[in-house]
Amino acid sequence: MFGLGNKQYEHFNAQGKKTNAGLEKLGAQRVFEYGEGDDDASLEEDFDDWKAKLWPSLVSQFHRGSQQNLYSEIESAEKTVSLQFTTVMTNTTKPDGIALAKVNTSTKHFFSAPEAQVLVNRELRSPNSGSTRHLEIDLKGTGVNYETADNLAILPENSKDLVQFVCKHMGYDIGQGFKAVAAVDNQGYKPLFPSPCSVGDCLTKYFDLQGVLRASTAQLLLPYINDKKQKDWLSNLLAKDNRDQFKALITAPCRSIVSLFQNELSSCQIPLVDFLHIL
Repeated sequence: MFGLGNKQYEHFNAQGKKTNAGLEKLGAQRVFEYGEGDDDASLEEDFDDWKAKLWPSLVSQFHRGSQQNLYSEIESAEKTVSLQFTTVMTNTTKPDGIALAKVNTSTKHFFSAPEAQVLVNRELRSPNSGSTRHLEIDLKGTGVNYETADNLAILPENSKDLVQFVCKHMGYDIGQGFKAVAAVDNQGYKPLFPSPCSVGDCLTKYFDLQGVLRASTAQLLLPYINDKKQKDWLSNLLAKDNRDQFKALITAPCRSIVSLFQNELSSCQIPLVDFLHIL
């Protein structure tokens, strides 16, 4: 049992604690210590630290003898990403109509959000005093009606230059249409984004190219790096003893996956469907 939470909330990790206590009360036999992660600090590191102790413990309990090195072998093996969906090239980029009940809940707004033009975007505060912006959005033709105190969610897009760089670097045809269909072993797949669509629209609208790169995502890049020096550099950066260095070089300066393709990992070449799963 590992709880996910944020210490800014009053009931930090309450669900994890309640579930852990409930399992004990029901007579469950513990195989490893309860852990917690804090999203206000470094949730991923909390989980990695807990996981690093979890697997050796499970191996020693359930795979004794000749299987003692099982976990270290699994950890050291390079793996490509597992696919929820695959891509089928099409001559159309017009998305299929699909009921919202049949799409992935976490990305359902990609299927329903209308496009609208921002008419005014003006900063109201003086420099170095924070930011409050005045926005005016043209709702004509969107089917959206505004009422006082309504909330507005904005789905950001990646810049044209960034998408063009990725397509050129990876060898993608930016205008090629494709459809995302369930992988053979994943018949329960629910669409994550509207398709068919063009490669350019997909990378512009539905995937984050500019977010801060996480160590777990960087780990997935290793099998696709063609230059040995570059692969060794990333492997060293991802070593458990070098977490401070990863923070200093990647996390603190808020570097994205694309910034590495532009510099340290210029030899990284990833097929489109794999890249979408990594993102």
